[in-house]
Amino acid sequence: MVSKTVLRWLTLAITRFGVILIAAAGGFIFNPSPLSAAEEDSSAITVVLAGDVAPTSGSPTFNVSGVPLEDPFDEPMVASNGNVVFISDLSDGNEGIFFKKNNKSASFKLISATNVAIPGAFTPDDYDGPAMSQNGKIAFVASGSSADAVVRVKDPNKGTLEIIAKTGDTAPGTGGAKFDDFDDLAVNDKGDVAFIATYTPDGGSTFKTGVFLSTKKGIVPIVLKGDALPGTGGTADGTFAADFDGPWLNNKDDVAFAADDIDAFPSFEGSIFLKRGKKGATLESLLLMGSTVAGGSVTSIGVGRPGLVNGPALAFTAETSGPVESVVGVVVPGFPPLVCVKRGDSAPDTTATFDAGEAPFGNPTISNNAIEFHSDLLGDAANPQGIFTCTIFKKKLDVREAVLISDPKPTGSWGNIEEDSSSNVWIVFVDEDNPPGPVGVFITKKPGHEPTKDKN
Repeated sequence: MVSKTVLRWLTLAITRFGVILIAAAGGFIFNPSPLSAAEEDSSAITVVLAGDVAPTSGSPTFNVSGVPLEDPFDEPMVASNGNVVFISDLSDGNEGIFFKKNNKSASFKLISATNVAIPGAFTPDDYDGPAMSQNGKIAFVASGSSADAVVRVKDPNKGTLEIIAKTGDTAPGTGGAKFDDFDDLAVNDKGDVAFIATYTPDGGSTFKTGVFLSTKKGIVPIVLKGDALPGTGGTADGTFAADFDGPWLNNKDDVAFAADDIDAFPSFEGSIFLKRGKKGATLESLLLMGSTVAGGSVTSIGVGRPGLVNGPALAFTAETSGPVESVVGVVVPGFPPLVCVKRGDSAPDTTATFDAGEAPFGNPTISNNAIEFHSDLLGDAANPQGIFTCTIFKKKLDVREAVLISDPKPTGSWGNIEEDSSSNVWIVFVDEDNPPGPVGVFITKKPGHEPTKDKN
């Protein structure tokens, strides 16, 4: 049972931010007891396997060219109705972004491929993303030989591609500089897109990088090179795309990002910052390197996709200098970071703990009222790894398993389950080891959830 003090804090957070937060306050860390297998078991569903035929010219298979049945899949995301988008290498040497309509469909739809021209633009040769919103909108970055573009797909069933920013467009807030190329991105239920972009003020002699947000009102800058980063004393370096990470976007157009290069204050590099969607909002720090979490100082921060929900609340994994060394948690503005799971806690439905020879946790995602994360495990030979969720259930902090290596697999046996993401109802992930194989993309229900009726 969570203490009354913690419950009062959580009630305040729920009222203020509209999201059920997970974890602990005032130094309280909850070590959950394992739930029974009967409470936890849910069946995984196959989305795609290496070797399946892709819907592109010549009928290639989902596979790395010249290497039979290797792992071709990357960055899958899932909507709340079970629709899935993923990127895959193909056996003919091309690469594509593909869509599958919920778990009842047997067919794939091509969104974009490196041998298919984007109407009105160019033929891509590489991608960043894709990103998918809870209601199934898709966005991705397409890169060509001499141009890049941020592309949105409002209705993947129709597959119409809409370019919302491209090389040569004016980058707002930069004094007339032009967009050069683009990096990672996020999309929300409105179809608004946050993206990292490099821009040039002088036709390509010098470059700067920032984070931007595209809405129906146009594109606005979130952070630009030289902007002050609150809580650090420094400014965003913003020279290369790698100087920022994220971004993470919610339905209120709040945008979070990591600043990985901070002028004059390198000790803060990797910190997370936030700009809210309301008019007149300014940058605020959300989670700074060096913050105290679980009795230690934060030395590394990781966030998955989706990473930010309305409120806003950001899921994170942190490595620390303290005794527990690694945690999964959540943070909201104005409150200290909170711990959901720490290294050494018991892993539900196993005899293992969340532990490994290095930091055990993958980058967590957050949707609705639950954090989702994968973790290496120690102490259970049958379960060296698993995917889990963390939430509050009946006034208790509740950690549940979604997939374990010992769970049944639709075909074959689980190998290495990673590349996980979540929606309000589903978790999507890649099993990338062969053997035991087969390699593929799979979805499973989040513990305690039932599939929603398809509305898209």
